[in-house]
Amino acid sequence: MKTIILKAWAKINLTLDVLEKRADGYHNLASVMQTVGLYDSVSLEKAAKTTIKTNSPNCPANETNLAYKAAKRLLTGYSIQQGVAIEIYKNIPIAAGLAGGSADCAATLHGINELFDLKIPQPKLLQIAAELGADVPFCLLGGTQLAEGTGTKLTELPKHPNVVIVLAYLPIKMPLDKTAKIYQELDKSFFPKERQTETVVNALKLGNISKIAENLSNNFTPVVSSMYMEVLELIAAFRQQDSLGVNMTGSGPTVFAYFETEKAAFKAVKKVSQSFPNCVMYCVNPRNI
Repeated sequence: MKTIILKAWAKINLTLDVLEKRADGYHNLASVMQTVGLYDSVSLEKAAKTTIKTNSPNCPANETNLAYKAAKRLLTGYSIQQGVAIEIYKNIPIAAGLAGGSADCAATLHGINELFDLKIPQPKLLQIAAELGADVPFCLLGGTQLAEGTGTKLTELPKHPNVVIVLAYLPIKMPLDKTAKIYQELDKSFFPKERQTETVVNALKLGNISKIAENLSNNFTPVVSSMYMEVLELIAAFRQQDSLGVNMTGSGPTVFAYFETEKAAFKAVKKVSQSFPNCVMYCVNPRNI
């Protein structure tokens, strides 16, 4: 029995600018998104019916899982009478702003396309990905991309220069609808004026790591920090460790910090861990596909 095993890579938002609210209730965004070297492992095998297993008790092993939805969408859409057995080994923290669920979903789309030799062209696969979730198209392509609209309109950007990135996940219990709540607060009290996406796009074109790091930004950071002071404290802790730049990714609560060398990153992790013993940290690099 043929088994396909794929790596589902995490992402960070170097910038996340929230623009105007649309007529459909969603917001337009401008965000520079970057794949980083932390991944889940997704295993796919043909089966009599579609099932999903995971090593994480916090990851749903049922039809609410995005990977399961991706499988059903392709199998039903292409009139395939078989199912697929999906196994996900989670390394990416769940509901952390790192797009772990979207990455698993994208890997499943890729894998089923290959497993059943569907030969779905990339534009069609991206269209299906956008139906499943706003971050899924990015996870399907990876690399360094400018995301616009609701996050599904993607433009490839120059490759990110190499740097050491510390991902610091705070195990805060956030509501399942956290992103909706953040948008509500943003509209009510925090609507942003800062726009850094264009600056970071230009810095990427120049390959200027200092300029990229200095302009990391996320319009969600003030909102989430007002709800969870630990996020602001964690950002401040990394700033004190001579990071090149630091911010929160997505709707949080994961914070990421740039360092010139592994030595500097490991030193910062050791120091910051003393104040945040429950924080899970990873040292990664940008992944250019």
